[in-house]
Amino acid sequence: MSDEFLVGDVNIKPELDKLFAEEMKADCAQAIDNQKEIANFNANNRPNFIDGFGEVVLSVDEAMYFLCRHLYGEQCWEDREFQDWVYKNFEEYRVKGKSAGLHVPVNGLRTNLSVA
Repeated sequence: MSDEFLVGDVNIKPELDKLFAEEMKADCAQAIDNQKEIANFNANNRPNFIDGFGEVVLSVDEAMYFLCRHLYGEQCWEDREFQDWVYKNFEEYRVKGKSAGLHVPVNGLRTNLSVA
């Protein structure tokens, strides 16, 4: 990447770098505030889930989601170790759901399957 961005004979790259850094700080601060709101909402509106199906464990602000992808790689959110690390270290991302108390019986499926 070039150390210069010329407009005419003037290098404006230092000013652009400063503006970009200030904008990133503001975006990160907003993402942190948004995440606090998401955590508060999740704490007061615990989602229901069927035992073993679709339990939500993380809820991440959109800006923070894409910042992590930029910093840690596009596949970071698909990496189970990364998810576990976020879950362990950042309480505001955790979602504590509650079981709906529903169970899906599978005995009927097992009795109707035949092995060829």
